[in-house]
Amino acid sequence: MLVDDQLPDHSFVTAEALAAFRAELIAACYRRTHGGSNHFEWYEEIPLLRCDEEGDDTRGLDVLAVTDAYHVDAAVAEALDYLLEKALKKFKQAWAERHVIVFDKASGLCNAERVRQALSWYTPDELGDVDLILLTDNDDVSVVWSNDRRP
Repeated sequence: MLVDDQLPDHSFVTAEALAAFRAELIAACYRRTHGGSNHFEWYEEIPLLRCDEEGDDTRGLDVLAVTDAYHVDAAVAEALDYLLEKALKKFKQAWAERHVIVFDKASGLCNAERVRQALSWYTPDELGDVDLILLTDNDDVSVVWSNDRRP
């Protein structure tokens, strides 16, 4: 079995947590090769640091907990619902000639096609006075929704 010591998408502070993760992964691989399930669960550790002074150069941590998401598309839709609920409140009044919402791709699982699919469940009336919704991924920008009703 190939073991990659570089786990950029996972966080383990203690050697015990990393060992437990590896043991569970190996057991799932064994079960799968012997006709069983490859499902497994594990716990991750994230160090939390207190920033005592305003302007500390320590990066923050955003936590988005998804519940009962059994499929990636459902998780993307749930996250999008949460973000849109916050964003749409800002466009109850006219701020500019055009209203644009920009989402930043926060995960490798979130892509333009999944966001477009989730947005297809909204009607233009539900999106109010928004003219354009974009998804950014570093330097790449994708149009994921456009209100074609506006001149």
